[in-house]
Amino acid sequence: MLWTRYTRTRFFIRDKLNCVPALGALLSLLFLCSCGTDHSSRTRLPAPITINSGAGHRGPLLVMIGLQSGEELPFLLDTGAPVTCLDNSLEPRLGKRLGTVTGSNFGVVHEVSVYEAPQLWLGHTPLTMLGTNVITWNFKQGPSKGPHPYVGILGMHVLLNYCIQLDFAANRMRFVDPAPADRSAWGTCFALTDVGDGCLAIRENLVGAPGPGSLIDTGYRGDGFLTPELFQRWTNHSAPALEEEIRAPKARLGGEIYPDVIYLNAESLSLGDPPRPFNGIGLYFLSRHLVTFDFPNHTMYLKRTRVSPLKGAGS
Repeated sequence: MLWTRYTRTRFFIRDKLNCVPALGALLSLLFLCSCGTDHSSRTRLPAPITINSGAGHRGPLLVMIGLQSGEELPFLLDTGAPVTCLDNSLEPRLGKRLGTVTGSNFGVVHEVSVYEAPQLWLGHTPLTMLGTNVITWNFKQGPSKGPHPYVGILGMHVLLNYCIQLDFAANRMRFVDPAPADRSAWGTCFALTDVGDGCLAIRENLVGAPGPGSLIDTGYRGDGFLTPELFQRWTNHSAPALEEEIRAPKARLGGEIYPDVIYLNAESLSLGDPPRPFNGIGLYFLSRHLVTFDFPNHTMYLKRTRVSPLKGAGS
């Protein structure tokens, strides 16, 4: 039941020979011939789209992505995924396989295939991608064994090109100009730092205690997760707290207190081998805000729109 509600897909690519988590092994395949890709500020912006009804209600954030054939397929928009991934059922449409790498998904190690990336579209707008390749794997090998509501994962090597605004109150997702004259309407800003694989984190954690920052992870449907040490502090009501420190079931971020937060212990999620030394902020917590991901300028803006999380459940 836990994996059904909080399922996400995350890849940690290993060099086959050295068997260590390494972006280099991934870059050599995924960013092959990337010099021909235009990443300028002239990138066309897709039109606003309606967010699927389940997004932020414990459901995934899905976008309909078009292929060159004109067919549109559901993709998970996942800021916690370094690269774009397709279910292996789509491999017959991708041409010749370029190679394989070893991936780990929730501690399960398996082989993933590398293909030349198809042109992906959002509406009538082609999406810009850093690099020229994608990976494929069997989504049924993940912790959630049932059918998935998506056949692709739109990862950071696409998202990094855009400034994306998630408006859960209006049920809209917008691609906006990353250089407006006035950003005050976007809320509080948080600097985003690359964690080493293209995914981004803020330096703050939602406990207000010393420790690592938090990965911003829209592919994780819950509020978030904490390192084992921080999870123990957050749940230990008998231990003295620092001035800014908060205890379960509350969270603190940007000087504000949030009630009714549910974190998981990252140790229970098998988030890589070894696990990333980060906390995580998921979609359910983000849905309390107007969220602006200004990825070109490595900044996230949060404007709080509700005290408690969205209610209900969705797919």
